[in-house]
Amino acid sequence: MSTIAETADLLAPSRKLNLFERCLTLWVGLCMLAGVGLGKAAPFLVAELRNWEFGHGSQVNLPIVLVEVPVMLSVCGACNRTRWWFSPPTTA
Repeated sequence: MSTIAETADLLAPSRKLNLFERCLTLWVGLCMLAGVGLGKAAPFLVAELRNWEFGHGSQVNLPIVLVEVPVMLSVCGACNRTRWWFSPPTTA
């Protein structure tokens, strides 16, 4: 009888990380710098984006919603694909 860790090793495909995945920290840092730079260069744009709300008086910023919804959907999809982690597949 195999353990869950052994089953995970057998089912998980091994692959190399692509350029985006290898440099993810760099991309995040560059995006943060770009955001700070944009905020300093165009403060009127930041003020306008703050006014975009997801419903009147909700205090939920629409650009944040547009960024977070795809992230949450991909997390839910990943959870559905790895459901075997909670109940390992049976081996014949």
